[in-house]
Amino acid sequence: MLKLLLVAAILLAAAGGAAYWTLARDDDSAEADVQVVRWGNVTVAVSSDSGVTAAPGSALSGERQSVLVLKKGDSFIDLDAQTGAIVQEKVADSDRPAIQAVLASLQVSELDEAKSAWPYGSGAPALPRERFGAVTYTPPDPASGIVVSTGIADTFTDQGSFPFIQVANVGSSLFLNAQSGLVDGPSTLIATEDEEAFKRFLSEVEYLGPSP
Repeated sequence: MLKLLLVAAILLAAAGGAAYWTLARDDDSAEADVQVVRWGNVTVAVSSDSGVTAAPGSALSGERQSVLVLKKGDSFIDLDAQTGAIVQEKVADSDRPAIQAVLASLQVSELDEAKSAWPYGSGAPALPRERFGAVTYTPPDPASGIVVSTGIADTFTDQGSFPFIQVANVGSSLFLNAQSGLVDGPSTLIATEDEEAFKRFLSEVEYLGPSP
């Protein structure tokens, strides 16, 4: 197992380019797709035509804390990932209606693993697989509260830099060497309640082999 000695910045907001999952859509109507996004205990519903994104982040309010960021352009609201309380905000008048519409959908509840979306739920959905480095994977449903991000890790060994995938929620994190297909043990910490979901995600990971 390779130990990550220096890890490049992880862009959780990008969420690894995860596929856009929809809550519901009537193809005979003009209604926009709606994506349910969870981070920690916080869940919101985001319409695809709102121009608003919802993604994990961190905020400094005395101390660093995990937040769900509602963002449109330069406007944002940071929601505490445990309580849903607004930590900080900067919203232009022109962006406020769209962000407030998402904020109105806010629900705060502890995750019910038995009822939550894949990879907590069994059976990976039939969606296009994502690829990074030498591995492919099925992205988690954003409603599960698990996100995938990618980056480049540097080491002080002959290994040099290599691509990695981070799979994380607010309490657990798994690092996968996307060059070797191996899980990095020292950099992986998974809570007991998340073990089955992370194993289920890994069961859908395919290693394509070393580059020629």
